[in-house]
Amino acid sequence: KLETTPKKRLTDAHEKSQGALFAYLEIKDGSEDHNGEWQEGNSKFVKNALGLKKYPSFLFLSKGMDGRSKYSSHITHYKGSEDPLELSDEEIFKFVENKVGFRLGNDVYNIIFFDSIAARFVSYGDASGVDYCKQRFLALLVRLATMFSYKEPFSTIGKLYNRAFSMSFEHGIGYSEKQVDKLQKRLESNKGNLSVGNIHEFRQKIAILKAFAEPKKLTAEDDKQIFIHALLHIGLVIAIILLFMFPGEDAETAEDIGEEEVINAEPVIAKAVDDDKVSKKKR
Repeated sequence: KLETTPKKRLTDAHEKSQGALFAYLEIKDGSEDHNGEWQEGNSKFVKNALGLKKYPSFLFLSKGMDGRSKYSSHITHYKGSEDPLELSDEEIFKFVENKVGFRLGNDVYNIIFFDSIAARFVSYGDASGVDYCKQRFLALLVRLATMFSYKEPFSTIGKLYNRAFSMSFEHGIGYSEKQVDKLQKRLESNKGNLSVGNIHEFRQKIAILKAFAEPKKLTAEDDKQIFIHALLHIGLVIAIILLFMFPGEDAETAEDIGEEEVINAEPVIAKAVDDDKVSKKKR
């Protein structure tokens, strides 16, 4: 389960008086409902009132638009190409950002379960002995959980968690806190020179490291989930090992069931026919 954090950005947009809702409008033509009554649909409204002539179309509606207002004064149409084959995500993102102050596709994520593991990991401090073994097991649990994941954003985020665990073993539990401070300073000092993608990358790294630097307060349910997932992953590893050690046997071979004589098992060699001899026999 991913936990996204766009709320702060939406809050910032509201503070700038750019409060916004994102929505899509399903266009329906007139049709009869299940009671046989005619429903007008909204296609005429979309075409005549909103001025949308094709699909897909994008527009911004400002506050105050109602049945008594002049619709055209509240509508700003997206002017870029709307051809699905030529549609530019970047241009649409800019259009939305200019209107509402929110950059689409710029959310950062945390994996809730991994945050719980990170919090339990950090709780042992710079450990040794049994607690160190527990930390190693927790880090291994996350690595196993991300080993076969290739989907984004899970794959990239999983690598960041795994790196945070590795660096914590190498440089101590305080590593993540130091890195958060370092990355935040770099982000602030170079913000004007960084691309949108670079800024997002910084924010994503900071979000993951904060799971270690500012660990969540664990509940009994969190520990229960860690325990259950640990058992599941151990079971999975055992099952994989057994699968390689004792592969499923193929269907019974001929030797196992005893070879049976097969009709026409021996090849029959065709002989050439002498046309002269056949003709003589017929006479």
